[in-house]
Amino acid sequence: MVLGALVGGGGMWLYMEYVNGQHDAVRAEQEFLMRRKAHKDSLLQIRAEQENRERLGREDELRRRAIAGFIADFYREAILGRGTVKAYEMNLTEHCRERLKDGSGRLTWSLFGADAAGDDTDREALRHNLRVTYEEDDWYRVHLIQHGMTEFRYVKAVVKGRDVMIDDVR
Repeated sequence: MVLGALVGGGGMWLYMEYVNGQHDAVRAEQEFLMRRKAHKDSLLQIRAEQENRERLGREDELRRRAIAGFIADFYREAILGRGTVKAYEMNLTEHCRERLKDGSGRLTWSLFGADAAGDDTDREALRHNLRVTYEEDDWYRVHLIQHGMTEFRYVKAVVKGRDVMIDDVR
């Protein structure tokens, strides 16, 4: 009987160890799966953030190109062309209007380099060689190139609603 009790007790102990081992294995597997899911979720979040930054970067680049195109058109048509600058007056902010006013209160366009497009200049060469590049903080550099000489103007443009507004020039 003692031998039976010892064998039965030992068997019961072995069985309990086996069951506890199974529970530990199941718990370890669950913890592993939870860590794996958390890692996967963090990778997905990182990937989503990266994609969002890339999308915003593409949108910023498209916005910058559109503004640079507007400034180039402004120079080609109004400053260097035979067109009128009146059409672009609505694209000036109040700050820019104040900067462009002369002593009599009229708008003067010489800050944009209009003096470079006088009668003795080659307007076609200036229009052909015109380049506009983004600098920083909404400032764009306008390259006016004629006879191998380059003149730079800096134009600050902002978007208000759907319109590009020229805010400053130097």
